[in-house]
Amino acid sequence: MNHRNASIRTLIVDDDNAMCQLVCKILGRQFGDDLAITGTNDADMAMGLSHSGQFELCVTDLNMPSANGFKILKLLKKADPLTQVIMLTAHPEENAIKSAFSMGAADYMIKPVHAIELCSCIEFMIARIRRFRSEILRYETPAIREVHTAAPRLEAT
Repeated sequence: MNHRNASIRTLIVDDDNAMCQLVCKILGRQFGDDLAITGTNDADMAMGLSHSGQFELCVTDLNMPSANGFKILKLLKKADPLTQVIMLTAHPEENAIKSAFSMGAADYMIKPVHAIELCSCIEFMIARIRRFRSEILRYETPAIREVHTAAPRLEAT
């Protein structure tokens, strides 16, 4: 499969298990194979997964008992600055909205979120991620691959 059109690795995080499952179900039905969805209601697990750099898209609740969405956003952006993160919250505060965007959130939505609104946002994110993939592939030459292969060896010395 062409890397540009491969499934977009997506993380859904919400401490409300019913909400997490609902978002996973809605996005799975709407986007099918376009998204490879991992859902969790455990913020600590999400933070562990966030270190890996494997996710290109994340929909996360802001307020959770063991961690907040800002920590997840920070970890995802550190692992891969191109990761698109959508923050969800039932308690919008102006400072939180400003902080989310300044930390690199792609969008910020107020609960309850309508399925059509969320799907529209996700559709936009899918198009953005595919554009990023195209640009990366366009500049992926044998010389660039050689630099990426050599970089870990150089760090080890």
